[in-house]
Amino acid sequence: MQSRRVGAWSPVPDPMSPVEAQDGRILQVPDIRLVDQTQVALKFAAGDDFTREQVSSTWIVRANRVGELFVVNQDLGGELAHISIHQDGRCHYKVAASAGRPAIKQQEWELPEPIDGDLVRLLTVVIPHRGLKRSPRFKDVARDTVLIPPPPPMRAIEVDVLAEGGPVLEHDWPGSRAMGSKLVGRISFYTESPAEAFWHYTVVATDREEPAAARAWSEAEVTVPAGVAAPAHLRTLLFGIDEVDGRRLPTLMEMPVGHYRG
Repeated sequence: MQSRRVGAWSPVPDPMSPVEAQDGRILQVPDIRLVDQTQVALKFAAGDDFTREQVSSTWIVRANRVGELFVVNQDLGGELAHISIHQDGRCHYKVAASAGRPAIKQQEWELPEPIDGDLVRLLTVVIPHRGLKRSPRFKDVARDTVLIPPPPPMRAIEVDVLAEGGPVLEHDWPGSRAMGSKLVGRISFYTESPAEAFWHYTVVATDREEPAAARAWSEAEVTVPAGVAAPAHLRTLLFGIDEVDGRRLPTLMEMPVGHYRG
């Protein structure tokens, strides 16, 4: 039996020759394609793909050829806080106090039931309009980062990580017709040829109403002890098991904390 291989495809543009997307993909040319890897990653953030201006932190969806899936926020702790989904169905959210220290399990849950056939919605990353920000640290956007058009006020981008089996059409993905979802990228598993992949992690972005938690955190007050300077641009990573379309799903959201008082 041949060993399992993993590859990834992400529609990242050529900044020298931007092309308007015609088929629902966020971008068109050229594609980023990786094949015969032991581990692959998809990176995404909110931003303008033609100017390559990024306005949110970078999220990473990473998978290895065993089928394990990890989701982290590159700018808020990176591997210190992550969601992991394992081949045996175990799902965890873990946080480490600092680099080099073991991550402590904060939450554990079971894989959600399939939506349709073998299509499973694994988790959601929420990027609300209230959390967007231009920052000098976003100046040099990595070449392989997919920039998703930012949501308008009172709206949010919900980036879903889906698992789907069997052959799939390259330019077709869940939600593309009914919900207008855009493709961020796809991680595929195969034994011989990527064209004969038998399992996929598909990442799609959908415009939705802003969650109440985003409004609450943007208006929150943080008490700063006397003599301590208020931190500049304090942001927090929120994890929850939330009701999404009638199903309980893990969600991650990055938000700035609204106000400080002494």
